[in-house]
Amino acid sequence: MLRVKGLSKTYSKGDIEISALRDITFGVDEGEFISIVGRSGSGKSTLLNLIGGLDTPSCGQILFRETDLAAMKRAELAGHRRRSVGMLFQSFNLIPHRTALENVILALTFGRLPRGKRKQRAAALLENVGLADRMNHKPAELSGGEAQRVAIARALANEPDLLLLDEPTGNLDSGTADEIMGIICGLNRKRGLTVLLVTHEEDVARTVSDSMIRLLDGRIVERSGGGASQ
Repeated sequence: MLRVKGLSKTYSKGDIEISALRDITFGVDEGEFISIVGRSGSGKSTLLNLIGGLDTPSCGQILFRETDLAAMKRAELAGHRRRSVGMLFQSFNLIPHRTALENVILALTFGRLPRGKRKQRAAALLENVGLADRMNHKPAELSGGEAQRVAIARALANEPDLLLLDEPTGNLDSGTADEIMGIICGLNRKRGLTVLLVTHEEDVARTVSDSMIRLLDGRIVERSGGGASQ
């Protein structure tokens, strides 16, 4: 599904160049669950943002179903984000003045689902993550776990091929974090959804992943488990 080849990302700060990623190469098979681990500043989130089409690489390729994201224009990357990937973040990123239902409907609107089908699909997605009785509540009225469940429903709105997770349980207590990871693992194992998880919790990564990639100073220093190597 995904092949990353010789990927590098450099940022400029005045006269100083900062290398966030250096010559990254790896592959992701269909239906695989991969965790990316490493200390803060190792390049984990930068890598996820590049795969998600939120940023562009300095050099290298990101081949998603043989189409190179690095060669895409801004509008094409926006289409990639709408159709191909769902993204989940530590901070939920819900729109505060909209209800849970409206947050999911908005994602369906961007995905261009016909207007008459949006509310029904959004409600079904929220029911699937256990929020049938909370869908008319705004984010401030939800617990952290409930807010992240809304974010999961929103990420799944347009039936993505790949789910990208950036520290999705970082703001949650351990019990709630386990519930959220249970939902994510269910999506991977029961539906075959391909998952790429960024986390600093290596014990979680070892438990849920088919394969684990360790980054250090923008480079891959270890890959354990199965999966495509290139």
